[in-house]
Amino acid sequence: MFIGCDVSLRQPWGTLLSPGSTRVPYPAGVECTYTMELPDGYTDQSLSIHFNRFDIAGDDYVKVYEGSTKGRALHEGDGFNSDQRPPTQLVSRLGRAQVVMQTNGVRQGMGFNLTYSLQFKARSSVTFETTSLNAQCYFMSVKQSPFLNAVLQVVVSCPPGYEFSSGRGRSFDVFCQLGGKWTENALPNCQPVYCSAVPQIANGFAESATNVSFGGVAKYSCYKGFEFSTGNVIEEIRCGADGNWTPAPSCRAAMCPALLPFANGDRRLEFGDGTGYGTVFRFECRAGYRREGAATLLCKTDGQWSFEQPKCISELLRLCLNGCFV
Repeated sequence: MFIGCDVSLRQPWGTLLSPGSTRVPYPAGVECTYTMELPDGYTDQSLSIHFNRFDIAGDDYVKVYEGSTKGRALHEGDGFNSDQRPPTQLVSRLGRAQVVMQTNGVRQGMGFNLTYSLQFKARSSVTFETTSLNAQCYFMSVKQSPFLNAVLQVVVSCPPGYEFSSGRGRSFDVFCQLGGKWTENALPNCQPVYCSAVPQIANGFAESATNVSFGGVAKYSCYKGFEFSTGNVIEEIRCGADGNWTPAPSCRAAMCPALLPFANGDRRLEFGDGTGYGTVFRFECRAGYRREGAATLLCKTDGQWSFEQPKCISELLRLCLNGCFV
C-alpha cells in the first residue's frame, strides 16, 4: 500500500491511496501523479484498475491515462469526481497507466483508494499442473472477478467416488491472487474414497472382497442351516461413491415345510420355532394307538425334515389287519 502525492509502482499489483489516506480530507491546490507499470515479463498484458473508495469533490478531478498522460484518456471530459464517478473497471492495454489528481482550494473530499493488477484473460476453464498423470481432477465451477473481468475463484473437485490424496476432501477452492498468482501451484492426485472394513453379518461370513474403496465388491455366504431370503447362495455389496457400503445381506435360518396335523396323538415342540433350522418335535400316541415312524423329527440344514411325520395307528385296526373275528 502506497500513500502520497507522486508515486511510481512497477509490480504485478498494488494499492494506492491519495493524500489523507481517505481518513482526512486531501489537501487543496495540489496535483499528484501516480504511475503504475507491470514488471518485465508482463508488459504485453493489460492492467486493470479498480477504485475501492472514491470521494472527490465536484470541483476536483481524477484523470486516468493509458500508458502516460500523453496516451489515450480512460476518463471522460475533465475527469472523474462526485458528479462523474469512475466505472467499476478501467483497463490499460499497454501494461502501464497514469492517474492524475487535481484539486483546487474551494472544497475537498476524502480522496481515493485504488487497486491495480495485471489483467487476466477471461476464460471459462483453468489448467493446473497435477502431481501425477493419473490425477482425475476437474473443475465444478468458475467464479469471475466483479472488476477484473477474469477468473477469480475455481472450485476444484474429484470425480464422484474419489477424493484428494492429500487429505483435503473431495473439493476445495483455488483463488487467483492479485498479481496473477494462484493459491495452488499444482493439484494433488485423486484416489478412490474409503468405505471402511467389510461389514460382518450374523449367521454368515464375507468370503471375499476385491478392496474396501470405491468400486470394491464383497461377497457373502451363510453358515449351514441359514440362507439368504433371495434364495441366492452368494450375495454381494459394493462400496459406493459416498464412501458407504450398500446394505449388507442377512442370513435367516433354513425353513422346513410346515407339518400336517397330527391325529390320534400329541405333537410336542421340543426346540425351535416350529419350521426353522434346528426345530425338534416329539410325537406320542394316545392309549389304544401305536406309533409308526420316528419318535422325533429334526429340521435339517437343507430345509428338510429328518424323517416323515409318524402316524398313530389303532391297535384294534392293526390286529384286524392281521386277521380278527367279530
